[in-house]
Amino acid sequence: MSEEASHLLRTRREKLAALRERGIEPYPYRFSKSHQSDEAIAAFSEAERSGSVSEGTDGSEVRLAGRIVSWRGHGKTAFAHVQDGAGRIQVYFRIDVLGEEHFSDLGLLDLGDWIGVEGGLFRTKTGEVTVRV
Repeated sequence: MSEEASHLLRTRREKLAALRERGIEPYPYRFSKSHQSDEAIAAFSEAERSGSVSEGTDGSEVRLAGRIVSWRGHGKTAFAHVQDGAGRIQVYFRIDVLGEEHFSDLGLLDLGDWIGVEGGLFRTKTGEVTVRV
């Protein structure tokens, strides 16, 4: 194994151990999803068209799971795209909602990790339907 691969593997194992030390089960037995990403986006778009969701507010709660395919940290907020079998959806994390401890747990995640998220849907300024965790 190359030195780079060895370093990557060591780092991943350290993050795994850190998650367990914080009481987080990195491989949970089950996570019940309410929607696939495409279903959540379609339901929110339909709610917007029907007027049951006003601009800037959260729609109904959704539970989604998928693989992290992009990550952008911005100080006290972070965005990720999570991809499941039906598509991908943006996820929005805020330190004032999650709390400092849980927000810092996000630093233990990597591209390619599987996560489950729960939150309300909203549309960003750029028009993307997003889960507010």
